[in-house]
Amino acid sequence: MIKKFAIICCVALSLFTVSCNSSSDDPDVGYAMTSVAVRSFSLEPNEHVLNNLDSVFFSVDLQNAKIYNADSLPIHTKVNKLVVNITTVGSSIAELSFRSDSGRDTTVNYLKNSTDSINFANGPVNFHIVSLDGTVTRDYEIKVNVHKMKPDSLYWNRYARRNLPSLYQVPVEQKSVKFGDRVITLTSNGADGYALAWQTDPSAGAEKISKVEFGFTPDVNSFASTDDKLYILDGAGNLYSSADGETWQKNDSGWFSLIGGQKNQLLGVKRIGNEYYTCSYPSQNQAVAPDHFPVRGASQMVHYSTEWSQKSVSVMVGGVDKDGNRGGYTWCYDGSQWALISKKPIPAAEGYSLFAYDYVRTDTVTWKPVTKPVIVAVGGMKADRTFNRDTWMSYDLGYNWTKAPQLMQLPDYIPGMFDAQCFVMPYLEKSRAADGWQSYPSPALPSWLFIEAPVSRAVTPVTEWTIPYIYRYGGYNENYQIYNTVWRGVINRLSFKPIQ
Repeated sequence: MIKKFAIICCVALSLFTVSCNSSSDDPDVGYAMTSVAVRSFSLEPNEHVLNNLDSVFFSVDLQNAKIYNADSLPIHTKVNKLVVNITTVGSSIAELSFRSDSGRDTTVNYLKNSTDSINFANGPVNFHIVSLDGTVTRDYEIKVNVHKMKPDSLYWNRYARRNLPSLYQVPVEQKSVKFGDRVITLTSNGADGYALAWQTDPSAGAEKISKVEFGFTPDVNSFASTDDKLYILDGAGNLYSSADGETWQKNDSGWFSLIGGQKNQLLGVKRIGNEYYTCSYPSQNQAVAPDHFPVRGASQMVHYSTEWSQKSVSVMVGGVDKDGNRGGYTWCYDGSQWALISKKPIPAAEGYSLFAYDYVRTDTVTWKPVTKPVIVAVGGMKADRTFNRDTWMSYDLGYNWTKAPQLMQLPDYIPGMFDAQCFVMPYLEKSRAADGWQSYPSPALPSWLFIEAPVSRAVTPVTEWTIPYIYRYGGYNENYQIYNTVWRGVINRLSFKPIQ
């Protein structure tokens, strides 16, 4: 095993100052400063505490005399009896002072008792060092940070939810789509009232909510978007489009359902007699729907580009085929045709929520986070009108699926539902001020100057950063009644202040 700890090989003298008996004009000031420098810090291995404990990376901040692990240890890690390894240039005194579990102040002479255990559980430990000639002293603050939450879990705060953005207190129909950089939500009061809400930042609420006069009776659940237009069907299968959500015009007829958009092309299904066809608009590509193809009830589409193809492709899962059977297959559209790509389907259901996200797990060798892009499928109603409660993930964009780890599963307090829409929207975090959502706590990671081997570097403190929140809009229960909710979720670690 290669131990990974901070080693200070060379430090520019201008980067830090120390309290010492030498003046800044003293020709020996270089010696004075380096004589109290900590060259490295690590923990002794202890499998009873944590596997590969000696691989935990510690930063040594010489300017501010701070030593700490920026990547916190897993929640509940015991840090009250740790043995440390500290390398210095040389010292006449090296003492570690801390508070014991009984509350007694304790000092360990590190030069004589380097294998004594140190208690980091009751706050920072002070490391007092005196140079070999006794003329220079310095005190370092040492922290062993431990997470106060499970950082790799997908967290849906039960108190952090809102009603759907609407003019109606109790909407009975809802469909939300992504249009450019905004989420647009269409709601109905069940009579003749329809409203559109526009949100660039769902955390800040709706920028605009207005009543819509369609001039026809729309099928709310068919609401869809491309890069340049909004689309919807009426009850007779006529297709209408709008560039602004206010003025609608008829474009085509004979449509059975809408799937979604890929760039400027609308994808959907037409029914001619007893046969179903996949089709697009305005390109008018049309082909007989293949076996198992979902003619309705499929998930949202997720769009992506691959290194091995110049084409942008889109995937969807689940839905109901022309024979009325639910499926759990992944279907891919490459710009001209559909193909079934999944080796093994996930549970057959209609109304899956599908979104692309970053899955984070902690490498238990280096104890550093590893991030991988995945597609996540949640929700969906089965043929017996029960709900899929499992969360599924695909690392290869729908070819293979695996049941997500327990930390990624939905909590019990989110009810089963289908036909909810999920969107990942960036949120610019500037402070922890209340914004109507309950803030997610993050560990108090320091924003000091980092000095890491082999080159020292100054870092401007982070004052704002982007958090990729997941917003889950609406959804229906087994009786086709709408949930008037928007849930907000995030993998805890992705909400933390970035490590500098």
